[in-house]
Amino acid sequence: MLAYLHGYQSNGLSFKARHFKRVFGVNQVFCPSLSDQVPLALNTLEQWLETQTQPVGLIGASLGGFYALYLADKYQVPAVLINPAIPPLAPLGDVTDQTSQDQRFIWTPEVCEALKPYFIAQLADSTLKRILLLQQMDDEVLDPKRALSYLQGASIHRAVGGGHKFEKISVFDQQICQFMQRQGVNASLVASTFAG
Repeated sequence: MLAYLHGYQSNGLSFKARHFKRVFGVNQVFCPSLSDQVPLALNTLEQWLETQTQPVGLIGASLGGFYALYLADKYQVPAVLINPAIPPLAPLGDVTDQTSQDQRFIWTPEVCEALKPYFIAQLADSTLKRILLLQQMDDEVLDPKRALSYLQGASIHRAVGGGHKFEKISVFDQQICQFMQRQGVNASLVASTFAG
């Protein structure tokens, strides 16, 4: 079983959520629409994880990548992080998120503060071994160097170009599947589009 965790003010019906459901199977990917309130979002995910009886793998993008990393450390589960948000984070002004129908949002100082209790200052080697980082170097929202530095010791794939929305995610379907399988998660591709 996989869970896809979306970014800030996105939802469980985003492009990547639909993509992962299509390629891994509708019943094999949990894609919740999470609260904008950090404690509530993490509580929702913790409750779901604690009810699972089969090995689980997490895929998280942007803020969902931060959540996936926190949960991977706490529950000792594997995670694929896609252009993750890695503190310390600075507030962002008026940002247009083209992954969510050009939705505009403001990443406030309050959101940054709410993340602080969940930041793990030093990741254990056992956690890093369960992490695959997919980082596009032309992320226009978050600094890619922060993730690359913080996640040294994890499996890392850095891609030239792209952007925050992570272009052509379908190119990585096989790599994500194989990573999850090596980590003991029952994951298999049922379809692939290679469309982006």
